[in-house]
Amino acid sequence: IDNFVFKPKGSYETEQMDSRVREAPALWEIFSHFEKKVAVINWDAGAPAEPVNGVFLAYGISPKHLTEEFVYPPDWIDRLKKIEPIQIDWFEEKLKVWNHPVLSQGYEEDRFMVSCALEILKELKPDLIMIYLRNIDEISHLFWRYRYPVGLEYQFPNPPQLENRFRDVLDSYYQLTDQLISYLIKSAEGYTVLILSDHGLDASYPPKNVYLELNLLLHKLGYLEFKIPICEDYLKKMQQQGIYQTNSLEKSIFFDCQEL
Repeated sequence: IDNFVFKPKGSYETEQMDSRVREAPALWEIFSHFEKKVAVINWDAGAPAEPVNGVFLAYGISPKHLTEEFVYPPDWIDRLKKIEPIQIDWFEEKLKVWNHPVLSQGYEEDRFMVSCALEILKELKPDLIMIYLRNIDEISHLFWRYRYPVGLEYQFPNPPQLENRFRDVLDSYYQLTDQLISYLIKSAEGYTVLILSDHGLDASYPPKNVYLELNLLLHKLGYLEFKIPICEDYLKKMQQQGIYQTNSLEKSIFFDCQEL
C-alpha cells in the first residue's frame, strides 16, 4: 500500500485505496487472532469496516456514515450516535475569522474521531487502539504557503489579504491537534503511546520540485487520451472565455488546479 488510490488488476481505472489491496495480516488482525481486544478508528485504507475482536470504525467514518459499512460491530452505531463531540472554544472562535470550509470540516472530523476514541477507551479498554487524525496533512498542504511564503510562492505571491487572514492557521491547527491528543493520553493511563506522522513538509525549490508527469507527457505526444478534462484543459477554456486572466498559464497551473 503506497498511495491513496490503486488500479484493480486488469483495469486502468483508479479506485480509492482500501483493504482489498492488503495482502498480509494487518496489526488488528494479528491482535484479534491472539484474542487481544482492538480498536481501529479511521485508519487510512482501512475500509470497509472489518470484523475484529473489538471495534472497527472504517476510514471515512463520520456522523453521516454511522452504518454497518463503517462500524463493526453494528451495536456500536447507536452508541456513537449519542456521543457529544469535544468542543474547543478557542479554535471555534478562530474558525469564525478564517471562514473556510476545509478548516471547519477538518475540525468537525478530528474532534469526532477523538470523541469516539475516548468512548471506546472508556467502555472497551482495548489492548491496542489505533486512531488516524488526517487533517494535519490536509491543512498543511493547503495553508503552508501562508505560514511560510517561500519556495514556489516567490513565483506565485500570496494576496496580502489572504496571507494576513490565514497566517496563523498552521500553528493553530497543530495546537488543536496537540490538545486533542492530550485528551487521549489522559484517558490512556498505563498505555504505551506512539505518535506518528506520515510525512513532513518543507518549502520547495527547483530542481527538487521538478518532476516528470509521464501521463501528461504521453498526452501531449498524442499517445494518451483522458476520459475527463485535465486541469490544463479547464484553464485554457477559461482563458479563451475571458474568465481566467494570466500572462503565464504554465506558472499558474500549480496553485490554480488545486482550487478547481
